Amino acid sequence: MSSELNIVGPVSEQPSLTNINPSIVKNGVRQLVAFFDGHDLLFRPRVPANELSLQQTAEQVGALVKKAFRVLALPYEQKSNPIAKEAQKQLIEWINKHLVIIDLLKIRKIEASNFGGFIGRVHSRASLDILCIVADFATWLFIYDDMIEKCQNKQDIEILHARTIRILNGHRSNETDAPLNQGLYDILRRINKVCRSSLWKQRFIDDIRDYCEGTLWEMANREKEKVPSLKQYQKMRPDTSGTKVMFDFIEFVEGFVLPRKVFESDYFKKIRLLGANLVNWENDLLSAPKEILNQDLHNLVFVHKEHGKISYDEAVQLTIQDLKEDLSAFLQLADNVPNFGAHTDNVNKYIRGVKEWVYGHHFWAKESPRYIIFFAGTD
Repeated sequence: MSSELNIVGPVSEQPSLTNINPSIVKNGVRQLVAFFDGHDLLFRPRVPANELSLQQTAEQVGALVKKAFRVLALPYEQKSNPIAKEAQKQLIEWINKHLVIIDLLKIRKIEASNFGGFIGRVHSRASLDILCIVADFATWLFIYDDMIEKCQNKQDIEILHARTIRILNGHRSNETDAPLNQGLYDILRRINKVCRSSLWKQRFIDDIRDYCEGTLWEMANREKEKVPSLKQYQKMRPDTSGTKVMFDFIEFVEGFVLPRKVFESDYFKKIRLLGANLVNWENDLLSAPKEILNQDLHNLVFVHKEHGKISYDEAVQLTIQDLKEDLSAFLQLADNVPNFGAHTDNVNKYIRGVKEWVYGHHFWAKESPRYIIFFAGTD
């Protein structure tokens, strides 16, 4: 399967915002959220009369999260791929080549998010070609998810999802496709050159399908202004976050495919879920202030607050407790891997990959301008 896509000249280079001006941090939550929501640094709240209350609440929760992380001892090891900067550079070239984004402010947003550096932390041993594939896909998923969240028409989302799944199943992209789908087709073409396993590809497609269904579930909750129950949220979060999809790249990067009997064993499903929880609960904590301003419903902090009828302080503490308990359970399982026969070594490699995903996300978040306001001044 191959197809040459039309190439248009790159968008003119813009100054990198990877190193965010400290004044943005000093100006508080409002401007930083505005930057990452694609506005011209003037946040336009959805409910103007509520702005001051939302602003104050967001800043209070940000302070609670910052305080909690100062005392939270996470035994994470920091790693980085030495070619991550080159992957980030090629990522921006990929965006420009396929016109995945043409809005200059949004390109700066991607630059500042530094997904090449993020994926370099997660896959510290990957070659440049492999690292670029994963970084490009992570960026694609971020842009796709952002677009879905902003869309108010369920039918439009369903059509987009259906076309995405068709492309994943081997249908060629054409000139009628949006640039984002053409970009996805390019990524899949490169994946197919590296991985021929139909088992891995089907897992990958299934996990993306679960993600797509999860976005529709979230949309239904937003329409009803309904905060999901704790049980519902815990079940759906690995899908809606895309964590399951990104974990699929562990096998892709390491060069093996686990058989179905291993992947569907109780042990493996449990440790994979716990790893996803560690990424997602930390992400929920860090993004809670921004999501308060956006009046979002899908965050573990909000779920605890709504259904426990408790304060934000107590909800943050409960989320921290969930993170600590899942970390303890994860490390316990990681230290007691069952005998999977000839596949045991690869299971250990997969678990190492999950650990590096959890650790990489943590250290990227501490440096990313997406969350920098909450870590400014911390050790």
